[in-house]
Amino acid sequence: MVYDVDVNVSDGRQLLDVRVSSDHHVTVPDIAPDLRVTVHVAAVREDDTAGAMRTVTLEPGQGAT
Repeated sequence: MVYDVDVNVSDGRQLLDVRVSSDHHVTVPDIAPDLRVTVHVAAVREDDTAGAMRTVTLEPGQGAT
């Protein structure tokens, strides 16, 4: 199984990454603190069936550790 990770930054950047199920981290460099970031994650089976999508939004000034 893999995860589709869609990262949208309020400066217009749209990034798509595919991660194996054992990899639980995605790093997006150069995010200024005044930008909003929305991340959508969905598990995808080998037959390309996607599971439920989860969404997290970090508003400007919020940080993630």
